[in-house]
Amino acid sequence: VIFVLRKKDSQIIFLHVFHHTTVPVIAWLGVSYGPGGYNSFYPMVNSFVHVWMYLYYGLASLGPESQKYLGWKKYLTSLQLAQFAVVSLYFVHLCLFSQKSCSISPLLVVLNVGPSVIYFGLFMHFYLNSYKQPSILSKYRSSKSILKKEK
Repeated sequence: VIFVLRKKDSQIIFLHVFHHTTVPVIAWLGVSYGPGGYNSFYPMVNSFVHVWMYLYYGLASLGPESQKYLGWKKYLTSLQLAQFAVVSLYFVHLCLFSQKSCSISPLLVVLNVGPSVIYFGLFMHFYLNSYKQPSILSKYRSSKSILKKEK
């Protein structure tokens, strides 16, 4: 919503649309069919990540004078990636190693691990495109294709 209101259409990418479309549905399913207990882990970790995210966006909204304090954006994405990995590992661990008296619903595993894996892939794609320099191999491939065009 903020991107649209500020006319920052270039920042609206598939990751944002997919994430903000699926999270409310998944959250509703989680609260409806598995409130509390194990299912509270994901929102707890997510809340921790969002505190840092909104601190960053709050600083960014202060204008150009706050830019010198914003060099840690890529670490936010790393924190989000860690969140998805930790949540997935937590639920896989519960599923594989929990005692029979403390078993977890397969629905909760799917609702937590499935989206985490998808989000991890989307956020990793964003991270690599936004923060990583092209590899030597991709430079080699692009120079090789330029040479072919010149012949």
